Amino acid sequence: MNIYRRMLLAFGTLLLAQTVACTAPPLFYPHPWPPIQGLSPGDTEEKVVEVIGKPSGRIQGWWSDAYRFDWEYQIWTYKGIGRVIFYEDGRVVETQADPNQTGSSIGR
Repeated sequence: MNIYRRMLLAFGTLLLAQTVACTAPPLFYPHPWPPIQGLSPGDTEEKVVEVIGKPSGRIQGWWSDAYRFDWEYQIWTYKGIGRVIFYEDGRVVETQADPNQTGSSIGR
């Protein structure tokens, strides 16, 4: 292997290592809410109503976790219980037990 090829390979390796080492941490770490008992990801809206009843409020909007941030979620709020987050197709993404939840349709 000639000297130019070795230098190019070394420079490329160094550049790759520097890029990986400088990856920024996530900008947002969501609060680690415990799940609501009796509900699991993938459950239907009917199952949610059966387990904890009709929601106090509903929000159409954003939701995020450590891996995603999107606007296409339906969030049901339950006063004193927490939140249930749904995909557009009505399946549960996540539940968040939050005894301070107000049940409002505008968030916390």
